[in-house]
Amino acid sequence: MTPLEVVQGVWPGAEYAVTPHLDRLASQGARYDNAFATAPVCSPSRSSVITGCYPTAIGTMHHRTKAVPPPEVRLLPEYFRAAGYYTTNNFLTDVQVTVPTTVFDECRRTAHWRNRPTPDTPFFASFHGFITHESQIYVDDEQFAANTRHVADGHRHDPAQAPLPPCYPDTPVFRRAWARYSDLITEMDHSVGEILQQLEEDGLAESTVVVFWSDHGLGMPRGKRWVTESGLREPLRIRWPGRIAPNTVREELVSLMDLAPTMLSMCGMPVPQHMHGVPLLDAAGTMADAPHEYVFGARDRMDEQEDNSRSVRDSRFRYIRRLHPDRSSMQYCSYPDHLATWR
Repeated sequence: MTPLEVVQGVWPGAEYAVTPHLDRLASQGARYDNAFATAPVCSPSRSSVITGCYPTAIGTMHHRTKAVPPPEVRLLPEYFRAAGYYTTNNFLTDVQVTVPTTVFDECRRTAHWRNRPTPDTPFFASFHGFITHESQIYVDDEQFAANTRHVADGHRHDPAQAPLPPCYPDTPVFRRAWARYSDLITEMDHSVGEILQQLEEDGLAESTVVVFWSDHGLGMPRGKRWVTESGLREPLRIRWPGRIAPNTVREELVSLMDLAPTMLSMCGMPVPQHMHGVPLLDAAGTMADAPHEYVFGARDRMDEQEDNSRSVRDSRFRYIRRLHPDRSSMQYCSYPDHLATWR
C-alpha cells in the first residue's frame, strides 16, 4: 500500500487517486497526518510494526534476513492469542524473523475472522495487500487490466494529468508510472472496501477497531529505499466507534512502531517494557498529546546495496546522515534496476 491516498494538503496532488473507501474510513475515525515508518522498505518496517521495536535494536534492519531478536521480543498477535483472541494472518509472514507456530490460529490466504470457533470469540485479523507494490506498475497491459479490474473507466488516471512531484523528470515514462500507480491505489481502495463491508455484514463494524497503514513510502526512486520524507511518511487511519470521534485529525509525530503498544493498550493489555514504541491511545480512547518529540528512521542493506543512512525528524525539519557519502545514491540493485523509472 502507498501513502498517496491521504487527503489533499498532506501530499499535494494526492487527490488525483480515487479512494472513496479510505476517505470514508478516515472520516469515521482518526487520521494521523505525521506518521512515519522506521525503515523505508517492507520487511524491516514490518518487523517494527509487529514487535514495537526499532529494527536496528533487534537485528532486523537488513532487508531480506532472518534475524534472531532478543529473547524478550515477541510478535504482537502472540500476546492477543495468549489472551484468548482468535488470531489470523492473510497471509504475509515477511517480518525478518521466523514466525513461531504460537502466533496465529490461521496463517494462509483464506485466513479470516469468520473462521473463529464462535461468534463471541474476540479476534485479531491482519490482511496484507500487494496491489500497489512497485512491481505492479510495470506489468504488461493485459496483466495490468486484470489487476485493476475494479477500477471504473471514469476513475482511470490520465498520464497527461498526473501531478508529478518536481523531483521527477516530466517524461512519458514517469507520467505513465504515476497514472498506473494511482489506478493501483484505486484498486487497493476497492479491496479495503470489501473488508469493511464484511465487517458490516457480520454486524461487527461498531465493535471492531480498524487500523490502516502502509509499510513504507511510494515505490519509486527517492521513495522506497530512501530515508526521505517520501520514503518514510505513511498513511495511518484508526477507526474505533464510540471511542474516537469522527473526522479526528492528529498532527503529532507518530511512528508505525507505536502500533504494537497502541493495540495492546487499546484492548486493556499491559505493554511490555522492552517495546520502544509508545501507545497512541489507551483503553478509554484517550489520545497521547505528544508521544514523540522526534521520530527516527534507518536504511541498512537493501538486497545487494550497502548504503547505510540514518534520519531524524521533528515537527518541522528532517535531518539525514549518509554513512557512505562516497557511494552513489542509486547503486546497482538487481530487483528494481529493470524497472522503467529506475532505468
